[in-house]
Parts: sequence; structure tokens; C-alpha cells
Amino acid sequence: MVRIGGGHDPAALFRMLVVPMAEPFVLVYVLHSPRSGARAGRYQSPKMTVGELRLFLERFFPFLSTDARHDLWVLSPTEQGAVLWDRHDLLTACGPLDHCSETLETLGFRDGNVSVPDPHRHAQDHTLDGEERDLLAALEGSWSELKPEEIE
Repeated sequence: MVRIGGGHDPAALFRMLVVPMAEPFVLVYVLHSPRSGARAGRYQSPKMTVGELRLFLERFFPFLSTDARHDLWVLSPTEQGAVLWDRHDLLTACGPLDHCSETLETLGFRDGNVSVPDPHRHAQDHTLDGEERDLLAALEGSWSELKPEEIE
């Protein structure tokens, strides 16, 4: 597992790390602080192709990158790997994802400690509440409760 933070646009880096993963993909949208009447929880997509993943990310990157009510995970069951983008704009790569190490080295990332600033706050923009509704509708998947450690 590699925790990644600092220096680069997390949205762009997230895309660079997930697109080379093996299809099919499964998205997990972890909604910590709903503002649209939805329930907090994990919203999991059906399996997606790389084309479907790209369309989803292009459509929702403005919302995902400017609001801190959520985390987004992209899972590759084929590779048994995942890349997670949390609401602190930190990324985590899990599994046998050699391409992640290569990408990070190419971009100049080095080993070190990554932590969430303390204290910190999670900015949520009420003008994006419609985006939350649209994203949940686009996932068309299953819902499950947050685990205790995911509740802040």
C-alpha cells in the first residue's frame, strides 16, 4: 500500500493511476456528509469498462475535486488492486500496481510521511448538491453502510 499526497493535482494524478489498471472497474463512492437527502454510505457501481470509467470521471471531476463530502475508490478485481482518493485529497494505491510506482517516480514523488493536517476542515459547497444527486443516479449500483472507522 502506498499513500500519496502533496505537490500535484490530486484529480489528474488519480486519473493517471487508475486508467492503466485492468478492466473491468468497480467504483465505490463513499458519501460521508450527504447534503442532497441521500444516505451516508458506500455506493458501489456495477462493473465498468475503461471508456465508461473515463466518461464518469470527466463528468464528475469538477465536483469530486472541489468538495470534501466524499471519497472515491476505483477497484480492479482482475488486478486485485485499487486506488482511493479521499476527502483530504490524499491518494492510496493498494495491490500489485507496478504502474503506480513507475508513474510516481516519473513525476518526482519520493518516500516520506503523508498525514492529514490537524486541525483541518472539510469544505462542502451547497451549490454542488445537485452534482451529488446526479453522481448517485449515474452509479446505478448498490448501497451499504459506512464502517465505524469511516465516520468522522
